[in-house]
Amino acid sequence: MTYSTYEINTPSPYLVLSKNDKIPVVLTVGESNSNDKTGIETDVKILTAHKCQTETLITKLGSDTTDDFFVPKGFMESKLSTINEIDALKTGTLTKDSIDLLNKKVHSLASSSVPIIISADELDNETFLLAFKQITPASTLIVCSSSKAKQLLNIQKDMKTEEDAFEIANQLANETSAPNVLMTDCLENDKGSIDVFYCVADQKFVVSNGQTFAAGVDSMISAAVAANLANGFTMNESVYGAIEYTQSAIATTVTTSDDKIPNYMYAIEIPMKKMVQDECFTAHELVSVPQPLKSGPICENFFDYLIKHPLVKPYWDTYVNHEFVNQIANGTLPLKKFQFYVEQDYSYLVDYGRVHCVAGSKAPDLEDMEQELVIVGRIRVEMGQRRKEIEGGVRCQRRRVLQNHQERTSLKQLLPLFQRRCQER
Repeated sequence: MTYSTYEINTPSPYLVLSKNDKIPVVLTVGESNSNDKTGIETDVKILTAHKCQTETLITKLGSDTTDDFFVPKGFMESKLSTINEIDALKTGTLTKDSIDLLNKKVHSLASSSVPIIISADELDNETFLLAFKQITPASTLIVCSSSKAKQLLNIQKDMKTEEDAFEIANQLANETSAPNVLMTDCLENDKGSIDVFYCVADQKFVVSNGQTFAAGVDSMISAAVAANLANGFTMNESVYGAIEYTQSAIATTVTTSDDKIPNYMYAIEIPMKKMVQDECFTAHELVSVPQPLKSGPICENFFDYLIKHPLVKPYWDTYVNHEFVNQIANGTLPLKKFQFYVEQDYSYLVDYGRVHCVAGSKAPDLEDMEQELVIVGRIRVEMGQRRKEIEGGVRCQRRRVLQNHQERTSLKQLLPLFQRRCQER
């Protein structure tokens, strides 16, 4: 009989440093069902992906095969009384009883500046009328598809322009007294469709282009917005992040035994993979770590392999044989483009200098710091030369080019600038 002994790795120092960090808590109120884009189950996945702790209040149990079961008011009230401090609230499918219970809760939360996100797509006409009288005035944001907004507001007119979308978003804000409205899938375009975010206080509309969403996706966006707000992001940041997260989750859709569902966890790391990559990991007898290939297609020269790779070669050839360089050589580059290049290069040098300043501050010893200072000094010299080219050389060359335009439109007069630069290098 054999046995082996191994050490369990202790948590890494940077992980232990965050042990007292507060995890945001989001309360989600809605239906528990088998739908992959709405319901409490989906909210839990989305909030977990955003590193939020989830509190749940189930209003009803939905099923595709049996009648819905509405959770008794007394049970919901008991559950709600146990939930104290939260950082955000997201509502989905509501019932009359749940609206009555939430009425007092949302107003106390609003007075404490806790964001309240309402997914209007999960409300029917009856609950919507109750909600906008009792809950929506205390809300932070209402998320609604354009088709649902038209249905709830009893609008028959087709939405043909952005102005039509703005009008409906404004009307939804007026009816609900909500300070912010996000209306999705407003108008089709070549990229998919546009979403409209309306901030009542600023009287400002923000239009974003993205993919067209399927029915029920507004609940996903609502949960993601709530998570972002709970994590301390601004409203504008939260809305943008929620839309991009939802698009990415749909783009990485996974196949299950029954259906295809969005990949809500696409950004979550698997702890085991991180463990085996740790240099201190010793339990190799228990967990096999992938070994690098002993031989492969790279052979001897990795650089040659890379630039000749079929996925890289076209881009590499375009990069090294750039048309800009060809036009400089034969004197056909428009003067304004050359001026733009010089000005852009100056801005690049500013950022390049900042990078080396940061590198110097991180340098392990004085010698490395001195090398970075030398580089920054050279960058400063080049910036001075660029400024002279912009202020003097380019303007003079422009006058000469304009004077000689009748005889020959050429930028060969600019070559001395390049020759001088090469000599200085």
